[in-house]
Amino acid sequence: MDNWSELFDEGLDVRTPVSDEQIAAVPAKRGVVLLAGENNEPIVMLTAADMRARTRNRLAERTDEDLPVPSKRPDLRRITRRVFYRRCGSHFETDLWFLEIAHILWPKRHAKMISWKAPWFIHIHLEDAYPYFQRTREVYARPGSYLGPFADAKGAESFIEGLQESFDLCRSITCLRRAPNGPRCAYAEMGRCVSPADGTISMDAYREILAEALAFAGGDRATLRDKLTSRMKSAAEARDYERAGSFKARLERLSLFERECFREVHPADEFGYILVHRGGSRREARVFLVWRGDIVPAGAIQWPLQENELQGVLDRMKILTARTPPCDDFGRLRMGLITRSLFADPPRGGVAVRWCANLTPETLGEIVQTRRDDLGLSAAVEKKQSADDAKEPE
Repeated sequence: MDNWSELFDEGLDVRTPVSDEQIAAVPAKRGVVLLAGENNEPIVMLTAADMRARTRNRLAERTDEDLPVPSKRPDLRRITRRVFYRRCGSHFETDLWFLEIAHILWPKRHAKMISWKAPWFIHIHLEDAYPYFQRTREVYARPGSYLGPFADAKGAESFIEGLQESFDLCRSITCLRRAPNGPRCAYAEMGRCVSPADGTISMDAYREILAEALAFAGGDRATLRDKLTSRMKSAAEARDYERAGSFKARLERLSLFERECFREVHPADEFGYILVHRGGSRREARVFLVWRGDIVPAGAIQWPLQENELQGVLDRMKILTARTPPCDDFGRLRMGLITRSLFADPPRGGVAVRWCANLTPETLGEIVQTRRDDLGLSAAVEKKQSADDAKEPE
């Protein structure tokens, strides 16, 4: 992209050595700053809560005599010719524009310039010869089903272990690959593995169990709970208390999936959100539409909320979700940014509304309303009349 400078609000020409007076025009606001040399050659890019102060500190005069070891870093005060800046309303917007601009300016090393990575998902392809759940960061990279996102690798592993415990799945892919002629494992001896490895059940039957586990993990929790509850009651009525106890134990294990760290786990094909973050003032919030590896800035909504603006957001989201964007490594970094936002504290994370086709302006508005303080929204304050203004004209 040759016109990358258009992604910034302004570009200030400066003379070397750059002085504090020359950067006084840089707003003391949150945003992204790029220092450029001759011919707008990018030198360094920064994120800042106060762009002017961060730029001043980065350009602070220093001499090698002040350092214990002479520095190999260039003196930015003497090579900077232009300062670009872009104002942002939130942490999320700042990180987003840093990522987008870095990807354009430094396509081969932008991934090393950010503080997050692609998010963790779990994957299974039921048509594989030996299907099993495994964690991965390469979502959409191969055929099969993906579930997530998870805040970290440990969360993904815990989720897989929960599925193995709840559905008595094979714990070892090495053991599974010996099916149906492998040995009976210790878990099978304890009654905690359906044991496809030694042929106790066929691979086709095992796939049916995996499909049930996949449906449960993807959000269909009621079907399995109802089935286990019904079987537990039937066993108890038949006075088969040992069998009833096993069903009760399985039901109790399912509570694992209600943990807070698993709240965002859904099929990756449904990875869609409407994000609302702080705007440029207390009377607006900025909207970003997320669909898989795409993040589309969708302007601002005004406070107090207007139904037509909220409906416009939903209409744009429907258009976005009508296509299937390819997800490459850069798209996965975008998903990583979304995931970090989803698991952040509310003041930093803004509002994330999971997309569904029947979402209404009323529902979206109610969610934003409950988080107005986090978004820093407030109505304009009317100025009080002075005593002179309040007098009746003669």
